[in-house]
Amino acid sequence: MSRAKPVGAITYTIVNDYGTAPEVEFVYDLELPLDFVPRNADGEVAGFELMTIDQLKEVVVTDKFKTNCAGVVIDFLIRHGLVQPDNSPEYVEIVNLLHSKHPF
Repeated sequence: MSRAKPVGAITYTIVNDYGTAPEVEFVYDLELPLDFVPRNADGEVAGFELMTIDQLKEVVVTDKFKTNCAGVVIDFLIRHGLVQPDNSPEYVEIVNLLHSKHPF
């Protein structure tokens, strides 16, 4: 993890049958070599797919991504200028949702 750069955090609240839980996801960027092949080491990943940014922008808002994973991807897109106020009418709402205050 020495090459991973801490770049921020996203916050959100999970509400389900068990109750309400505040969540914080610490976000890191890690540049990987082009020949890197990911592998599932903990059983939490259904699979890996290489996508273009345009494909990623389309699929990240579907149920193909877990909510917490989608938040990290959207944060990346914003930090790298791929989602901006001039190309996303919901920009402010998206940023606010990624950094929501916990209700506690």
